[in-house]
Amino acid sequence: MRVLLGTTNPSKVKRFSDLLKGYDIEFITLRDIEVIEEPKERIILYD
Repeated sequence: MRVLLGTTNPSKVKRFSDLLKGYDIEFITLRDIEVIEEPKERIILYD
């Protein structure tokens, strides 16, 4: 199974890989499918 992680952060990919070690899962990232534009992140602060 291939799972797309919506990130380009290698640390996040490693975290998921470590958590699901032993399962037949290949993690791919946005770079793997040639998405190079970074999404704009909105920060919402709640008081």
